[in-house]
Amino acid sequence: FFLLVMLPANCIENLKANKPDFTRVNLPNNSLFRSTPDETCIEICNALASNEYCTEVDMAGNGISNSGAEAVAELLKTNKTITKLDLSNNKIDSAGQEKLFIALRDNNTLEELKLLGNTTPGEGCLSTLVETFEYNTALKNIVWRLESRQSFKINQQITRNKEIERRLKAGKSVDDIDPNIRRETEKRILEERAQGLPKFVPPPVEEEPTEAPAPTGGPYPAKVLRAKLLPSDVDASRKEDYLSDDEFKEVMKMDKQTFSGSPQWKRRQLKKDAGLF
Repeated sequence: FFLLVMLPANCIENLKANKPDFTRVNLPNNSLFRSTPDETCIEICNALASNEYCTEVDMAGNGISNSGAEAVAELLKTNKTITKLDLSNNKIDSAGQEKLFIALRDNNTLEELKLLGNTTPGEGCLSTLVETFEYNTALKNIVWRLESRQSFKINQQITRNKEIERRLKAGKSVDDIDPNIRRETEKRILEERAQGLPKFVPPPVEEEPTEAPAPTGGPYPAKVLRAKLLPSDVDASRKEDYLSDDEFKEVMKMDKQTFSGSPQWKRRQLKKDAGLF
């Protein structure tokens, strides 16, 4: 991909062109950016709104304030590609950070958020973040400095999100820790009780096997390939190669030839979504 150290205008142009190899906005401590920080941030967010390939955005140290943060928040509500966002050493206060946290309730892609060097968030802002984790299961790292009693609770939720990712990769159930599934389960129970139906019993959580399956040369079911312990003849970096043709289509939503011809970023995302990464 392009390691972008360039003019903001060129960055915006490349984002609007939706180039597959342009996957990173790299504009930290940029003098041109700092001359009109919020305006430039808004332009970049507008360009990112229709971009399908950018996965990392670094706008650290550019003097972005709440106006720019609000544009970022609106972007996060709909963006499906950005996994890392660096807004450190800007001028975003507690109200601006709170808008970011509210937006993350609708985001299931962003994994890392850097906010170090902005205004220390207030307790109300942190309470909003805690509430956001009742919906967000993607965010796994926040880089900042907190001196709050709520920091322990926030770290607990980040640890939970990491555990959800680990279980999904292993093909295990997350029904007992995913807040969205739990909320739907509780809703279903209330509906069934209102209708006089038997109480809903969640399915039991499958135990992880203690021994790797014996090698057979493949193909292997997706369930076997998602487990932590793999057959000795499986290359963990190419798990998808060991699926049968029919199950490959079912899991990846495309055939092997189409998959192999897809861009690397897309293959990587498909493997993550299928629990085979």
